[in-house]
Parts: sequence; C-alpha cells; structure tokens
Amino acid sequence: YYWSRKMYLGALHGYCGIFYMLLDPLIIDLIIIKNSLKVILSTIDLIFSNISLSHNLPLYFLSKNDNLVQWCHGAPGAIYLAIRTYKITKEEKYYQIALSFATVIWRRGLLRKSIGLCHGVAGNAYAF
Repeated sequence: YYWSRKMYLGALHGYCGIFYMLLDPLIIDLIIIKNSLKVILSTIDLIFSNISLSHNLPLYFLSKNDNLVQWCHGAPGAIYLAIRTYKITKEEKYYQIALSFATVIWRRGLLRKSIGLCHGVAGNAYAF
C-alpha cells in the first residue's frame, strides 16, 4: 500500500492487511492464489524483515520508527498475518514472529492507550 510516498506495513493502512486477506481460507484455493503462493510468502517475509529490534513492526518499509503499537500500525495488527501464515505453512518462524508481536503488545500496548479498537486497549487486547 503506497500512500504519502511511503510503503505502509500495517493491518489497516498497509501490506499486512492486504496479505492477510490473500491468505483467507475462503480464497486461498483459487487457482490464481495457489499459483502465487510462493510470491505471496516471499513478500510476507519481506514485510517481516522490517521488524524492529524491539520486535515491533514499523510504520513503513525501511523506517526506524516503531513507536506505534496499535491495531492499524505495528504488532497488534501484524500478529494476525503472522498467525495466519503459520497456520498455512506450519513454519516455526511465523509462530515465533507472532509470539514476539504478542510480547510487544503486552509490554507496550495495553497500558498506554485509550479504549478504542484501532488505537486503543480493545484493539490490542483483541490479539489475545
């Protein structure tokens, strides 16, 4: 998702949400998705290669800013892509990514937000 001259990564405003839907069980059996699965998974790996040292997903590709821990940007939305990718591939690395996202949410996301779904405790708690 390219907006404002940046390639956003988040679940609502970025690639995590797009690729989560491409791996939806209802459409993954479509021929076009099956034939593209290798490319989809390599792109997911590229998305996750941007995970910061603190194990959060930054706002956009090659960004060092990982201060947002909310459903639309960061670990609370990205965890769903990691879990779905793990369920499909059974590759341990996606399970470990999901666990690291859960740790970020627990440590940085539950106590500092409002009550909202997108920017608050409700959206962050939804991951659990």
